[in-house]
Amino acid sequence: MIALQGIPHYPFISIVALVLIVYMGCLGGVIAVRMAVSGRLSYWLTAIGALLFVSAVLWGHAEGGAGLTLTLVGVGLALSIFGVALDLVFGEPLPPAIPQEPDRVDRGFE
Repeated sequence: MIALQGIPHYPFISIVALVLIVYMGCLGGVIAVRMAVSGRLSYWLTAIGALLFVSAVLWGHAEGGAGLTLTLVGVGLALSIFGVALDLVFGEPLPPAIPQEPDRVDRGFE
């Protein structure tokens, strides 16, 4: 039981969880910006939502209190979900793949 007394002073699990949440938010934001730049405009909402979410998780509670943090996290998640939903509903379907001729091993007799 002596070894367990140090756990409340160093919240390792909550720090790792915060780092993973921020990493996933940043990764989602980068993917959303790549999709938006490639022509899917509704992903700009997702990128803005990811920016709000990450900024709220990192600086919201220290700068603006719990109310601002909760609001920014909620708005960020809502914009992210709404951007993906708009793309799923109104996005252009992908063009069909162009069939390619299989490579031949021996072309010497043609």
